[in-house]
Amino acid sequence: MYAKALYKPRDPETTSLEMLIEQDKQRFAKEVPGIAIAEAPSLATADGQKLRTLTFFPKGEGNWERVAYGEEGDLYLVFAVSSLSRKGYEAALPAYERLVGSYREKP
Repeated sequence: MYAKALYKPRDPETTSLEMLIEQDKQRFAKEVPGIAIAEAPSLATADGQKLRTLTFFPKGEGNWERVAYGEEGDLYLVFAVSSLSRKGYEAALPAYERLVGSYREKP
C-alpha cells in the first residue's frame, strides 16, 4: 500500500484529475498488455470526500492493484494497494479501505 500527493504546479500539463486518471490508464495499458482496467466502488475519506477508484488486474501474472484518486487544493491524491497475487490483494483490501477512510485533509 502507498499514498502520495502530487503537487499540481509541478506538472502543469496535467490539468484535471480526469486527465491524471487517463494518464495512469494509458501507462498501465502500455506497461501491462492485456490488463483489465475497471471502475470500482468509490471510497470516502474521513472528511467525506468520495474518491474515484479503479482496479488494474493482469490477465496472467502481474500486480493486482486498486487505486483511489482525489483532489485537495493544489494536490492530486493517490492511494494504492498492490499485490503479486489475487489472494494477497483481497487480503490487503480491508486495511487499504481503512487507510483511505481514515485520511483527513487536516489532522
